[in-house]
Amino acid sequence: MSYAFIQNRDLSWLSFNQRVLEEAEDSRVPIFERLKYLSIYTNNLHEFFMIRVGSLLDILNQNDSAIDIRTNLPLKDVVKKLYKKVEQTNLYRDKIYEDVTSLLADKGVHIVSSKGLNEQERSEVKTYYKEHVASLISPQVIDENHPFPNLNNHQLFIGLQLKKKNSFTFGIIPIPEGLPPYLKLSSEGLKVILLEEILSMYAKSIFQAYDIEEKIVFMVSRNADLNWDEKADAFNDVRTKVKKMLQTRNRRYILRLTTSEGISSNFLQFLLTKFSLSKYQHFESRVPLKLGFVFDLEKTLEGPYKSSLVFPTLIQGLPVRYDPNQSMFKQIVKKDILSMYPYEKMTPFLHLIKEAASNPEVLSIKITVYRLGKTAKLVEYLSLAAENGKDVLVVIELRARFDEKNNIDWSERLEQAGCRIIYGLDYLKIHSKLCVITYQHGHQLHYITQIGTGNYNEKTVEQYTDISLITANPEIGIEAITFFQMISMNATSDAYQTLVVSPFHLKNKFLSLIEEEKAKGKDGYLLFKMNALTDNSFSIALAEASQAGVKIDLNIRGTCCLIPGLKGLTETVTVHSVIGRFLEHGRIYIFGKDEHQKVFIASADLMTRNTERRMEVGVPILDPELKTTLVNYVNLYMNDTIKGRRLNDQGQYEKILPTNNNHLIDAQSSLLDDQVRKALKNLSFLVDSFSDKT
Repeated sequence: MSYAFIQNRDLSWLSFNQRVLEEAEDSRVPIFERLKYLSIYTNNLHEFFMIRVGSLLDILNQNDSAIDIRTNLPLKDVVKKLYKKVEQTNLYRDKIYEDVTSLLADKGVHIVSSKGLNEQERSEVKTYYKEHVASLISPQVIDENHPFPNLNNHQLFIGLQLKKKNSFTFGIIPIPEGLPPYLKLSSEGLKVILLEEILSMYAKSIFQAYDIEEKIVFMVSRNADLNWDEKADAFNDVRTKVKKMLQTRNRRYILRLTTSEGISSNFLQFLLTKFSLSKYQHFESRVPLKLGFVFDLEKTLEGPYKSSLVFPTLIQGLPVRYDPNQSMFKQIVKKDILSMYPYEKMTPFLHLIKEAASNPEVLSIKITVYRLGKTAKLVEYLSLAAENGKDVLVVIELRARFDEKNNIDWSERLEQAGCRIIYGLDYLKIHSKLCVITYQHGHQLHYITQIGTGNYNEKTVEQYTDISLITANPEIGIEAITFFQMISMNATSDAYQTLVVSPFHLKNKFLSLIEEEKAKGKDGYLLFKMNALTDNSFSIALAEASQAGVKIDLNIRGTCCLIPGLKGLTETVTVHSVIGRFLEHGRIYIFGKDEHQKVFIASADLMTRNTERRMEVGVPILDPELKTTLVNYVNLYMNDTIKGRRLNDQGQYEKILPTNNNHLIDAQSSLLDDQVRKALKNLSFLVDSFSDKT
């Protein structure tokens, strides 16, 4: 069944990625940061095709008549719309890239082509090519003795049309992936030339026996949506299974061809035929096909102009209730501690684990791990705890997309230290962010539990906005222990009274709370902050609550399938999206008003994959002061008039026009101020009090 107030999730996601692109156009954003947004936009697209489009094409390969479950449109028509939408948005990206690189050049930062080199720089490039590149390349012609090779996913290639006498053929030069993506020249300022540009310069010397008729850069995107249905067995555990599956990513079918600008119809048709692609699956680009190099390039910025090109250095505070000079155990027993990342450091949680590792009263530490950074103090402290004789159980999810290899490495390191490692359930991905410490004081067992909306990643904790609660509440601690016991027995349970846990339990609990607000009619209120809303059950429940008169405010960073503001359907629903310096990642669910208000944080978005196909954990915030803090925190985001966008009844996002000049609010910039964060706990929250912090 289709509903007029539900839109396609993937078109909505592309709208989100366009809002990322708009940040690259915002003159208030430092110039180099705008280049980074272009890179983020491009990388987002890479993942979108590998995962979302890949899964949709898998469905179509099995059933060409498949229907989109949200719009009831033929899925093959939806897929074509996705490709067309990307093509249109990429034109917008190309123009922004030209503008941003021109502004960077004015500041002394140049990304140049071979045409932009002087004689001295050409000599420098020639030396680099001969000494570092030439021996690593593997050029190839394509003929009956040299068949077209397997191309790695998102590896760059130089493609050539070659002529020898009156005979035509094709050639390729793989761009070596082990080399730096650019060469920094010794010129004044910062001047770089990309590796693919260098290889293109020397294509003629590589194929000396041929005339080069045409030369392009290209890459392919493959379906990387791995099939997890194949079960591991007693002789091949999940770690072994995942290692084998990762080897298939570069062999799955191709679903997109991207080339530099100006490819001829003859060359294009040759490639499309080789890859079994339709013309609409080809994209031309005026910008480098891979922009990930800009994050490395940022590290080379120096000189007096650097500060004007990037965001100011992040200065993180500490939670109001946290005292770094006191035992975490003593602090938590007195009061819950709430942390707001990245505005506040991860220090309290790391302090807790480090203290637990050496505390003789601690008996066990149990934790779920979804993503970790390349370096992790958390692993060091968990290993220390195991070495000190604590029972350390780590539930590590090896299926965390694109972090599989990293998680495999960490699981081996933890296992070597004496930690018990399990990989969760074979039929559910473990996406929870949960840690519980059990200790014995006197003759009683006590628990300290941490529940968060984001990963224990010491790098992304400086980049993502997330919420973390640490509490000594015994009911929460006992239920957290139950959660780990269920996973250890390869089972699930819905017998939770305090925690809300997916699959299904969290969904049923939240749907029942929406029903409670619906029964209140115009006195009902719902305020949610999350990354995505795609679960049809929630879209329908929210629409029905709106029709009953309930006021509904949603702050959703990314995909939103619910169209607000439709007369008689979703009139009372407001959908707001904030994209800024930090990636909005926290999930906060608020039901009701005043003294009856219920506030939850959770690891789950309202997506079917989270509510039905993953193990997620949410927790009610019971401390009245912390409840108020979170309500005001979300309200601040709902009132963002600088980075905020509002979804209209046509499914389009619009910039918000402030009611007057005194209400210009940037929530993220405001929250970097300690005084603003402290003010959040006050019941007399006023938008005006934040305006002068922007």
